[in-house]
Amino acid sequence: MWEPSQVDLQRLREMFTRAADVFGCRVVDGVQAERWRGRTLGGRVSANGLARCLRVVVAPADKVSEKLWTGNESAQVIKGASRPELVGVRDWAEEGLRFRAELSTFVEDGPVSVTPELRGPARLSESWWKGLEMSLDAVAAGTAPACGRSPS
Repeated sequence: MWEPSQVDLQRLREMFTRAADVFGCRVVDGVQAERWRGRTLGGRVSANGLARCLRVVVAPADKVSEKLWTGNESAQVIKGASRPELVGVRDWAEEGLRFRAELSTFVEDGPVSVTPELRGPARLSESWWKGLEMSLDAVAAGTAPACGRSPS
């Protein structure tokens, strides 16, 4: 399993800034959340006055996990689920690494954790719980092709 070095993490931060520029976004604040073993970095950006979420993923070119790589894009087919809408995707490779940047609508609720591990009690809003219930109902109804059922 690949674990990014401090140099890799710094490069990921640089790619986050570069991806924001590519999407025509401005990084809103310095709060960025490192996720999934240091392989992803996400944070709030602004595009044409709208709040957006930018996520950048990195992996060695020969070790790209499709679930991590295309999971957000694949989830867009689930109708009725409460989730951010993916509005842009860019892929590129440099020096043996692959990068993916995903621009999504922004969810006002803050992250459950800004670290990969939950290090304290989760404080989730009522709307978050309602969104989870709605999403589970959508999956249970068979609207997600991954459920092994035909979409309704």
